[in-house]
Amino acid sequence: MFENVTREQPYENILCKQSFLCVGMDTDLKKVPQHLIERAAKEEGFDPIFEFNKAIIDATVPYCIAYKPNLAFYEAHGVKGWIAFERTVKYIREQYPDLFIIAGAKRGDIGNTSKLYARTFFEEMLPESAPMKSSSRWRKSSSNMA
Repeated sequence: MFENVTREQPYENILCKQSFLCVGMDTDLKKVPQHLIERAAKEEGFDPIFEFNKAIIDATVPYCIAYKPNLAFYEAHGVKGWIAFERTVKYIREQYPDLFIIAGAKRGDIGNTSKLYARTFFEEMLPESAPMKSSSRWRKSSSNMA
């Protein structure tokens, strides 16, 4: 089991790195470099999402104090997505244990995230229904309908 980051560590990293940067890990498979996708097709067990994340982490670690994987982008790929998320968190914990990890797991989010949550449930998980929170903008516009 990994130790959690202390309250002081993010503050110390802010001072040391002179940065407040939090890197969002909204890993969209459609935007992952093609060579990683091709390698995954040829090599069993190769995870293009994790490998892309790992490259982003290693490139940005000198500048950032936190990483925020957006769970919608992982959940949309079912079990493989959850494994990529888990491997990503484990990699950060093992290689950079002083960095803060934020799980981006809010529901009822902006457009692309909401679409991925819908995909998770209606294309991957296939339940009969899933309650969704509507935005206040939708409620206002739909209440004007006659």
